[in-house]
Amino acid sequence: MEAKIQESREPRTFKNVILASYFNHTKDRQRNKYWKPQNHDSYAKLRKSINDKGIEFVVLSNTFMPHQEDLFTIEQVKADTRFTPNAFRWFAQLDWLEKHRPEKVFMLDIDDVEMWHDPFPHLEKGKLYAGYEYDKNMYHNWMWNRQAKYLAVDDWRQVVQKENGDKRLLNTGIFGGYTEDVIDFLQILTTNHKAYSPGLKTSSDMSLFNYTVLKYGYWDKIGWGSQVASKFKKYEVGGDAWFRHK
Repeated sequence: MEAKIQESREPRTFKNVILASYFNHTKDRQRNKYWKPQNHDSYAKLRKSINDKGIEFVVLSNTFMPHQEDLFTIEQVKADTRFTPNAFRWFAQLDWLEKHRPEKVFMLDIDDVEMWHDPFPHLEKGKLYAGYEYDKNMYHNWMWNRQAKYLAVDDWRQVVQKENGDKRLLNTGIFGGYTEDVIDFLQILTTNHKAYSPGLKTSSDMSLFNYTVLKYGYWDKIGWGSQVASKFKKYEVGGDAWFRHK
């Protein structure tokens, strides 16, 4: 399945870019709500924190009109209603990356992340970077009770909870690296979503992301922790992390 992106004006080239998405074709099952059709306030703080550092910000959406100005682009995407918004975003972002091929990229939640510091000078080839839950490990039953038990992944509990239960739970609200490394991972992740996520009425995002990291040997390639993100939902003010995540 390919996400269909409508080009906004002439094609652009990008070196480093922040990607975010805003899809409202079905209810956001993680937040249990439908997103408003035109809520530009949702990305205002994130955009300012990115553009103030001279970094490109691109929003993919099924509801915003295409728009382009210095350091900011909105591209329309025809959403696939078989997938919840937070699952479908990976297809749209993968398609965008394969078309534009920036050198480095971060993909962020649009409404609860801000950039504190430019991460791009610090990235290493061959590594990926993700948000994390400072107080939860892979064994935490939140992921099973809210998401994974609705998936038909036979070895999910074995791979995630039994073999890797003591590892830190990664959060999909922040994810990035060199684009070629990101694309390699997203091709596996979207293949898993194609197999397990169509038609689900609950989120599968965190559970399949962490499963993919562990099942396919990515754990040792992922950077996470206080350099990457603030403590999730601690609403910290200022710090050394690249991103503030609530």
